[in-house]
Amino acid sequence: MYKVLIIDDEKRLRENLAEILEIHDYETIIATDGLDGFAKALSVVPDLIICDVTMPNVNGYEFLERLKKTHLDYIPVIFLSAKIEREDERLGMGLGADDYIKKPFTAAEVLSSVNARIEKSNKSKEIIKRNANKSTYELSKLLNGHEIRTPLNIISGMNILLCDLADENKKLEANQIMKYTQASIYNMTSIINNIYMYELLKPDDESGLLADNNKVDIIANISKVAKEFDREVTINFDNDYMVYTKHLNAINYICVELVYNAIKFTKTESISIAYTMKDNYKTITVTDGGFGFDCAPITLKPFNKFSNRMDISGLGLGLYNIKLIAEKLNGLLQISSNHDGCNVTVTLPVVD
Repeated sequence: MYKVLIIDDEKRLRENLAEILEIHDYETIIATDGLDGFAKALSVVPDLIICDVTMPNVNGYEFLERLKKTHLDYIPVIFLSAKIEREDERLGMGLGADDYIKKPFTAAEVLSSVNARIEKSNKSKEIIKRNANKSTYELSKLLNGHEIRTPLNIISGMNILLCDLADENKKLEANQIMKYTQASIYNMTSIINNIYMYELLKPDDESGLLADNNKVDIIANISKVAKEFDREVTINFDNDYMVYTKHLNAINYICVELVYNAIKFTKTESISIAYTMKDNYKTITVTDGGFGFDCAPITLKPFNKFSNRMDISGLGLGLYNIKLIAEKLNGLLQISSNHDGCNVTVTLPVVD
């Protein structure tokens, strides 16, 4: 299924375009202005972009000009405009636009333009593929995998935009760009940490979990990830949670990873984490009010994402690692989820 990024500040028009394309088996991603569209393009890497010319923050021409400075300069871009003068069309084509669609448009006009640009793009890709050494091509696909490349793509592209905004002295927009960049850096760090923990957990025993550090501040680390994504997380920890310090690094990993997962699966909904000690068991519970997901612990596998949403980052390792930690420490991972939110609980026996 081909992905089409729609960038327009008019809600009704975005919805109309999305409906036309989805009926004809295109996947659509929505952006509300040029700045949001630039971030979505870097993150999702669509097959085609439909972009309005007149928008706040970053207009269509500015968006295309910045896109062409990145590694995504090959993506076809179709402009939307209520008024197409010859000089406007010449400007857009000079920047690298592939087509113009005049508002108001018909479904047939949109589909004709989209289909033609997708077909042309596919022919170009086939020529490159046929002329590439097969083994080199397969290796390049691996190294350019979506989850590995996306955070780096965003950092690179946002840095270009940040430089432009600094020249234009746009402080507010620059601060927003820095938030996008910082979130991508954290995403990349999380992926690396998950791969490291996955390798650490490979031995049959629990040796990889014994390198404890009594100076680990779990509450501070949870607060840090919440601050990274500008979210509020309610932290409810028993006062004596530090009494039993064995496997503290593993417990820190569980807490931070579960909170990070909750942030990824929610937008503005509340998130809470509780750490309780009772009857020789310690229990970590993270609750959110997000859209939930259909996943049972028994179905968790490495590198197998349980969500097919393109805006959810990760390799599918976080929950799998937590499951392995629980099993190695004779504990239990439980997941309760529905459309009103999700509750993930890890129960571990207290070890002296």
